[in-house]
Amino acid sequence: MKRVFSYLCGSTWVSAEFTTDTLDQGKETSMGYVSWLGKYDEEDSVLTALLRKAGAVFYVKTSVPQTLMVCETVNNIIGRTTNPRNKNWSCGGSSGGEGAMIGIRGGVIGVGTDIGGSIRIPSAFNFLYGIRPSHGRMPYAKMANSMEGQETIHSVVGPIAHSAAGMWMNSTHHSPRD
Repeated sequence: MKRVFSYLCGSTWVSAEFTTDTLDQGKETSMGYVSWLGKYDEEDSVLTALLRKAGAVFYVKTSVPQTLMVCETVNNIIGRTTNPRNKNWSCGGSSGGEGAMIGIRGGVIGVGTDIGGSIRIPSAFNFLYGIRPSHGRMPYAKMANSMEGQETIHSVVGPIAHSAAGMWMNSTHHSPRD
């Protein structure tokens, strides 16, 4: 009998900023735009497929601000997303819904996107770890994007987690102990 090992082992609950970019087949992707309501993903993005193959269990899409590139998370679909520690604080943006979800321990790891601070700001506001990887470090293929043609500063996808080890788990197929 052949043993199959998945580094996420099906026990990792992953939320992701899937309303923003990371496509999840059959799920609605609005990116905070009212005009995008009812738009359903036809296939998984490359990152979604890789994480699913590794055993990730996706269970929620999180909020982003309309047009992204804003340091707080407000849109006309969900409204304002607040910090889970204090509703008077911002959760940051534009991956603020993801930061709030991971901050309240609604998932072990999260996936956000970043051009100018959209992973780093919510990570700081929610007392988490987050990193903006170099362009091309993590797969961005087949992700929804409202800024098609904007090639000056590339958007990247990266991890948000409770620890540096959690970010490592999201960024590589190898255990930190290897």
